[in-house]
Amino acid sequence: MNQQPIVFLHLPKCAGTSIRRALEADTKLRVIADYEDKVLSSSLKHRLKRLSNAPQEIQSDFLTVYFGHFRMKKYGRLNKKGARTATFLRDPVERYISHVNHWLLNPDPEHKLSMVLNSGRVTPIELVERSKLSHLYEFMMNPLRVDEFDFVGVQEQFSKSIEIFNSTFNLAIQPKQVNTLAQALSYEGRRKQWLPTKNERESLKSIFDSEIRIYNDALRKLGV
Repeated sequence: MNQQPIVFLHLPKCAGTSIRRALEADTKLRVIADYEDKVLSSSLKHRLKRLSNAPQEIQSDFLTVYFGHFRMKKYGRLNKKGARTATFLRDPVERYISHVNHWLLNPDPEHKLSMVLNSGRVTPIELVERSKLSHLYEFMMNPLRVDEFDFVGVQEQFSKSIEIFNSTFNLAIQPKQVNTLAQALSYEGRRKQWLPTKNERESLKSIFDSEIRIYNDALRKLGV
């Protein structure tokens, strides 16, 4: 019997890798990874990629999960057909710090923001002020709001979030939370790691004011 698919928006550095691995290990599920859009990239290649239509719903006895870094509007057709939606959020300041350190340790030559950061021409504060990183949640979740998702988890409440995720979608995954940055640091050392000062953290709180409101909406939806 065909089931309505799940569209899982993997916001960067929000526990998505742990969840995807657990879903992929479930033999009753079909997970389709969608990580090629590079939604923050301004290159022609990636702009053209983002213009392509999302896959049509797959008729299958398996529950299909579309999982990756994309903008939710890409899957608008499936959503209108009844696809269910899910995502995980994280404290926006901590998410950005983790994102910066990921790029510092893993420069992406296809991503302009990553290369600008690694060039040293801008500080992490200047980078977020000049880019869509300052409103990443709104940008990627659009046109849905937190309350319009079938499920929204919070990384800081990982166990409770997974319990509600399983209940919402009638699943039984048990992901192990993986800190990919910590793994990388254990091998690469900490010399490239960005450790923001108190003043920089205060600046980030101001920059992420609207993102923090979205995050707080997620906490309320989760019942925290």
